[in-house]
Amino acid sequence: IPVMLAGSVVVTGLWLWLDPFRAASELPVSVGKLTISGSKLKMEAPKLTGFSKDGHPYNVTAEAAMQDLKKPNVIELSKIIGHFDLGGHKTVLNAKSGIYDAKADQMRVFDGIDFQSDDGQGGRLSDAVIETKKGHLTTEQPVDLYFKGGTLRSDRMEAFDHGKLIVFEGGVRMTLNSESRTAATPEETATQ
Repeated sequence: IPVMLAGSVVVTGLWLWLDPFRAASELPVSVGKLTISGSKLKMEAPKLTGFSKDGHPYNVTAEAAMQDLKKPNVIELSKIIGHFDLGGHKTVLNAKSGIYDAKADQMRVFDGIDFQSDDGQGGRLSDAVIETKKGHLTTEQPVDLYFKGGTLRSDRMEAFDHGKLIVFEGGVRMTLNSESRTAATPEETATQ
């Protein structure tokens, strides 16, 4: 179970724990070409770098960001790539699309989310709604996680308190590789 939770925490930690948009005004932000079409401002290659609350570095880029000048609190992102150092393990997140609403302090990421860490953990989500201040993540779509010891799949996932509690619901299936079962078995069997 700790391995399963670690894999899940990677996903939630990328947005809940790091919360890169909260401190965007204080961090180095770079933007490529800017264009305006009607009431839409398009920023090419926006990049945000900084440090998490625990001092770990991160770097989030997107192919483009669109902002409607009539709704300045909403930013649409495309082809999001995040690089995160989670205290000794590096993780890469890829998401096709996202919408950040600063007024609601909510991020919706959709059209596929993939992540992988250098320690062999990773996963795939279709979409997620993240409330950054609350540390709450919800997805009503299937979740596939993998780790060195096996895989976990569920139809729904919800994370609370920045990933301290994660609930998997609906058709939850976990497969453990034989190596992980052996490693989890004590050398001596206790008798009652």
